[in-house]
Amino acid sequence: MQRTSFLATDISDAAVASGKRGIYSKNAIRLIAQATVDKYFEPIASKKWLIKTELRKHCMFRRLNLANSPWPFTKKFNVIFCRNLLCYFDTKLQQQLIN
Repeated sequence: MQRTSFLATDISDAAVASGKRGIYSKNAIRLIAQATVDKYFEPIASKKWLIKTELRKHCMFRRLNLANSPWPFTKKFNVIFCRNLLCYFDTKLQQQLIN
């Protein structure tokens, strides 16, 4: 069976460090179904939640500027999410990234 893993990237070192910590405020997870919160998060402080180790061990965090290629990937991805990303690039770069 193939193991599922996640690669999260950002151009910001601070964003990468925050992702590695896996700590979220109550406000940040407010739209997540309670059953999902219960399954994947554990409370650690007043209004703070930590992603459980079982999920975090499948996540890698790296600094990456997608505008610079070639990218350091050797394997194909099953799915790529570009949340709130493409709006920062001009049309030509958007098309290159999508292709």
